[in-house]
Amino acid sequence: MLTKEKQPVFKYYTLLAMLYSSILVISVLLDYRFITIGPMLASVATFIVSITFFLSDVIAEVYGYRRGRKVVWAGVICLFGIGLITHLLDKLPAPQVYANYAHAYHVILGLFFRACISNAIAIALGSVFNVYFISKWKTLVKGKYFWLRSLGSSAIGESLYTIFVVSLVNIGIVSPLHFLQILAVSYTFKIIFDSFAVIPASLLVSFLKRAEGVDIYDFPLKFTPTKYQERFAANKNSA
Repeated sequence: MLTKEKQPVFKYYTLLAMLYSSILVISVLLDYRFITIGPMLASVATFIVSITFFLSDVIAEVYGYRRGRKVVWAGVICLFGIGLITHLLDKLPAPQVYANYAHAYHVILGLFFRACISNAIAIALGSVFNVYFISKWKTLVKGKYFWLRSLGSSAIGESLYTIFVVSLVNIGIVSPLHFLQILAVSYTFKIIFDSFAVIPASLLVSFLKRAEGVDIYDFPLKFTPTKYQERFAANKNSA
């Protein structure tokens, strides 16, 4: 009689996945909350969304490429779902006495739908590349230099994400000058954030490997964002 292989139970994986999706949604809500930094225009979302790359690095490093990619795709699905649901419910008629509230929601949710779809596309490109590179490089250097791999993979993933999300979210909304300012501030902040975040990320990775008793090495035969073909996977007890 065939039996399914028992899947390992992790204490923190679900929590990290929930944090990833929650922070992603919060950042999308704030995409059109603009601020000025000196002469430059910026989106408040810039200062939050980098946390999702921080978390995806940690998840992929500890739990492997396959689980890291699952978290990213779950976030993409959440954004599509939330964007579509809010867009459809916003179309429902409102009583005249509360028309001002309905209008306020319409302004916010109309932009939110665009932001959700834009971020879903950008995350599907940037974050999948991010977890792919950090996982592949891990096998090449036998698990060493997490800080360097995290910086390198985030620089690639966040460059793709930033170009696509800033373009899809802001073209037609802001002026060309402000578009360039948002793009410059967004990527500059991400690089600075990543440079400082590697220290707490490394500490969190070390804690999780000890707490979970795993250090998973895996990467795909080839880069296939939606189909997983495993070349090598091993659980190492790091306790």
